[in-house]
Amino acid sequence: MWNLALTRWLFGFLLLLPVFLPPDGAPIARAQSTTDTWFVLDREGWLRTDDSRLVLTTYDLSNGPNLAAVPLKIGDWSGADQEITNLDTFPTLDADFIIYRSYTRPGGHSLLFSLVGSTRGQSFHHPLICYQWADWPAEDRGTTTISLGSSDVVLRVVVGYDPEGPPQVDLHGYLWPNDRRDWGDGATQIRVTAFATAGEEQALADAREFARLLFKSARRLDAPAPPAPTLAPAAEPPRFGPSPQSPAP
Repeated sequence: MWNLALTRWLFGFLLLLPVFLPPDGAPIARAQSTTDTWFVLDREGWLRTDDSRLVLTTYDLSNGPNLAAVPLKIGDWSGADQEITNLDTFPTLDADFIIYRSYTRPGGHSLLFSLVGSTRGQSFHHPLICYQWADWPAEDRGTTTISLGSSDVVLRVVVGYDPEGPPQVDLHGYLWPNDRRDWGDGATQIRVTAFATAGEEQALADAREFARLLFKSARRLDAPAPPAPTLAPAAEPPRFGPSPQSPAP
């Protein structure tokens, strides 16, 4: 049943999305990897919120071809690339990269995972717009906070109501390589959409669990920087005394 919902979701969500690969000659700002460089995460793309975090991700989610290297196996979720068939808006959105996948796990749990990487602000939009263009009812559910060690990340929550399928619980946020948040530096929209085949509460739990697997560390922007790792002192070279005198023959 979720395959039918997936087809309907493609019509709404991808109404504003371009093709998978960037156009020839498109300028792409390659940032450092998000796995070893602190990136800025916020639940909103066009305003700064107190929910901004500095994050390290489990996989490299910076804008670039590396997005395609995010594994198809994440935790106990198994994924498959989905074809993007709606190319009508390619000239207008002009994203650099789009990754669009379905992930499932035992027990009938299913979700969609999308990454949109671009150096142009027009490539990004609030998920509520997707549902409005598809003429689906939708509700803004505020935010959800996902614990991550001693810190957390905060994502926006929207629920879209497919007129002919299960509701969809949608989490999203935006990543920038610095707090300038200039689209030209490259940015990535992260979006996790779970199908509420077993109810919205379970779908939210599924989306939260999957999203948590994308991050390995987080801290507030105003938090002190973590201390640099302490290196073990180098071993001193051996010291040699004067050579003993050989006994006289």
